[in-house]
Amino acid sequence: MPSIYNGRDNQQEDRDLDGIVFTDAPWILNSDGELKEEINSNLRQAQGPLQRLRAMGIDSFMLYPRLIQLTKRQIGSLRGTTGILTMSENQRIHRNLQPARFEDGLAVPFNPQLSEASN
Repeated sequence: MPSIYNGRDNQQEDRDLDGIVFTDAPWILNSDGELKEEINSNLRQAQGPLQRLRAMGIDSFMLYPRLIQLTKRQIGSLRGTTGILTMSENQRIHRNLQPARFEDGLAVPFNPQLSEASN
């Protein structure tokens, strides 16, 4: 779990982190989204680290029906709430987290390739 960002925007206190790049679950970094709105309206809103636990539960629910497809390599990956999920040769699930960067005290999604292209 990233310790640099707790999932809550605190622009005043996090302004000194501007420019720092880190990775986290898309569920934490993207405050909007139909699924997130629906879950937050039907369940008590999770705060801080509990958001990551909820995202893992959502991914478990979405991943289960796709396990055979991942095992047989019919699909290569699944876009989950905790990241891009893949299955290794020894059938372990791995996830790639979303990069983010602090800008003006806020954590915003970050694409390193686009940043390198503009330099």
